[in-house]
Amino acid sequence: MCVGTPVLGLVNALSNMLGSPVVDKTGLLGNYDFTLAWETGNPDFAAVLPEALDGMGLKVDVKRSPTDVIVVDGAERASQN
Repeated sequence: MCVGTPVLGLVNALSNMLGSPVVDKTGLLGNYDFTLAWETGNPDFAAVLPEALDGMGLKVDVKRSPTDVIVVDGAERASQN
């Protein structure tokens, strides 16, 4: 349950739970109270997400799109200076 949370908070939580980027295209501003619920018997969160969001009046569209990625080729320990 979230109280006084912007849609970006929901987007970030979904992205963390799914392990992939989630993009907010709602255009909704302001803060909202919401509860995202699904049956715990289904271990596949991604499979039940559309129904859970539908209960909130939201829709999820799964699409593939280009994403910017930062690649770190290597790292060195910082000097003590």
